[in-house]
Amino acid sequence: MLHQEDEEWVKETLVESERKKCISRVLQLDADYAVAKGNNYVSDIYRLSLKLVNHSGEIENRSLMYKIIPNVEDDTKLPEIRELHVFDNEIKMYSEVLPAMERLLLEKDPTAEPLWPRLVGFKRNYEGLLIEDISTQGYKMEDRTKGLDFEYICIALQALARFHALAAVLIERGELSTADFDEYPFMKDMNKCREMAEKMSRDYRKTLESWKGEWSELSSGVVEFCDALPDRLWEVTRRDESKFFTLNHGDYWVNNILFKKDPSGKPTTIKMIDFQLCFCNNPCLDVNYLISSSLRPEYFDRKGELLKVYYNSLSKDLKLFDYKEIPTFDFIQESYKKTSVFGANIALAIRPYMTCAVAPFELKKEHPEFDVSELLYLVLQHGGDYVQRSTKAAIKQFKEQGLIK
Repeated sequence: MLHQEDEEWVKETLVESERKKCISRVLQLDADYAVAKGNNYVSDIYRLSLKLVNHSGEIENRSLMYKIIPNVEDDTKLPEIRELHVFDNEIKMYSEVLPAMERLLLEKDPTAEPLWPRLVGFKRNYEGLLIEDISTQGYKMEDRTKGLDFEYICIALQALARFHALAAVLIERGELSTADFDEYPFMKDMNKCREMAEKMSRDYRKTLESWKGEWSELSSGVVEFCDALPDRLWEVTRRDESKFFTLNHGDYWVNNILFKKDPSGKPTTIKMIDFQLCFCNNPCLDVNYLISSSLRPEYFDRKGELLKVYYNSLSKDLKLFDYKEIPTFDFIQESYKKTSVFGANIALAIRPYMTCAVAPFELKKEHPEFDVSELLYLVLQHGGDYVQRSTKAAIKQFKEQGLIK
């Protein structure tokens, strides 16, 4: 499973980090994929089951998560993955930013739990990260193919608001450099962005025409939206530091949010994971991302309520952490509307893959008649009922909002 070099590094790092807890050595290490190989584009993620011995000779069992640069079959993709600097970003988050957030949080609320797992260690080449396994504390991921219902989204937004508030205060204090998280990673190469938009445009034209009826009538408007997407995304992701802005999580959706529930099954607390795509900008980019990627379509007409949930938590936490100029609800509403094209892109270009009943490349094996270049078309056609239902609901709502003509 793991390369010998990685296994030895995990053992040495764990012994060093746990020395104060009297862990003397690792007796056994077993590694299994925590996420199916190929389901995470920029990481291979392992769950490590460890048997440890302490200085008293007692044996302990522990579970940790280990993230590394993926062992991809196509080595030409590795430079592309490294260019995103996702491990540099995540290691900086876990080693510097999140501990600073936790210190600030405990200043004001000594009983508060951090919203993220704790770091154990990272590789010096910035291509490996060892963190605690929060599933052992009762945190579980919801089903990505079903999305989140209203109650879960509300809790996720409250946690996101606290994350944004903590980051904004650190920026204000000069303890978080915005230059370290300067731009949304996927907008750095406009040529690739335009290439993806062209494929999206082509695949939606074929999809909507095949659905017929009202959908074929909407085809030209959706295609026009796709064609204009790169320039519109470029515009809304430009940073305006004269107004309220903060650190965005960048990939805040079902699979990166774990919930703990009470005995009745009601969600009570939350942990967010995967800080590889963090960037500083308007916080409503994150809000749009979460709602567009994860909210079940039957709640699409309640987005206004969700925005109030987010703002109430944001303003309360900014006040708690002594932030000087708290933004108004009007500013958040205006920002959400302005960045809604970002959310529309997530809903139409990314969510179908996120919610596909079968991993897209596995789906391709089941349907060899589809070319790999038309993967979105394949997912929209054969990715499952939920993919089509949420995509159709999104198109209708974006049409009502005027994003799609």
